[in-house]
Amino acid sequence: MPDVSPPAPGAVPGRSVVARRRIGVAGSVLLAVVVLTLSLVVGVTTWTGGRASVLMGPLDSEGIVTVAVVVAVVVVTVGLCVIPVRRRWLALMIPIRLAAIATASLAVAIGLIVLRPVTVSPIISEGCDTGYIVAESSFLLSGWGTVYRQDGILVTKVASTGGDDGFAPFANDAYVVRDDGTDLRVWYDIGDASGRPIDASARPPSFTLAKLTHRHASCGLSGGQIGAGSVTPSPTSTTEAARAVDEEMARMTSLTIASAVGPVTDAGRVPVDPAAVTATAGACDASGSRRVVTLELRTGDNARSATQILAAWSAVGYRKDRAMGSDIRHSSTRSVESLTLHDTTTIDGSIHLTILSRCLPSG
Repeated sequence: MPDVSPPAPGAVPGRSVVARRRIGVAGSVLLAVVVLTLSLVVGVTTWTGGRASVLMGPLDSEGIVTVAVVVAVVVVTVGLCVIPVRRRWLALMIPIRLAAIATASLAVAIGLIVLRPVTVSPIISEGCDTGYIVAESSFLLSGWGTVYRQDGILVTKVASTGGDDGFAPFANDAYVVRDDGTDLRVWYDIGDASGRPIDASARPPSFTLAKLTHRHASCGLSGGQIGAGSVTPSPTSTTEAARAVDEEMARMTSLTIASAVGPVTDAGRVPVDPAAVTATAGACDASGSRRVVTLELRTGDNARSATQILAAWSAVGYRKDRAMGSDIRHSSTRSVESLTLHDTTTIDGSIHLTILSRCLPSG
């Protein structure tokens, strides 16, 4: 039987002893990380009265605690197995080690049963992130999710979701978001509708979220769908039609500027305020008119800005095209008909953009 006793004072430790010490040090560091993680999770939950929790990747607070406890049990078990003991204590340590191994195996098995695959998806509105995410899980024929407001790794639960047959609507972009300026109204399908557009006018929203305004949103993202429920409805009068077009023009202009890399200025190096951009009238057809927004932007990175602006328009349902050295995004169903982008950075350091509404009848 090999000697598992600690080396005598002054003796040079063997390789096995050195390896045991290294494992012990690594285990101590890992155990310290586990303790700090548990302290963070419990501290956040206690400090906020249970309103906030921690989300790290696909793991929420409960998942983090489960993983941390399993890791702690395994680390302690490894420590008990590698710690050097004198021969006279070996008979006592053998049953302790066997019990620790059995406990660690049970902890791992329970952890694998308790932990479920979680898919975390951001809620996207008009190609921009909203500051909300959905963590979705499924088991057998049921699916469920939690909607969180995200602040870094800290999240606050604001709503819950469900799904039939384990369907995850937000991971599959089976949802529509309507932004009314104050709230975000969200509709989603609880079952797999095979890409069928969601008609938001046919039912009340699944849940409503407060719009987070004091934050910088990332745009040019894909997510959700631009189904029948999110296309601008046909107004009943010329005045209403013009108002709907103006609102959509303002929204798409804001999306365009928000998608650019800051700082965003005009040709005179004056910061561009989306609210200050005004549309002009342009002729179309025989007697109709349309809204026109012309922008000349200088950004922190024109190449990235052009890519992100085009991606933002594509993300909200516009088709791609290209003509005469310009990139085009166009739609035949929306109030805003097209965007034309011409990057002339090598000539004048600017990106030239033209946004056109659909043609409105006169009167």
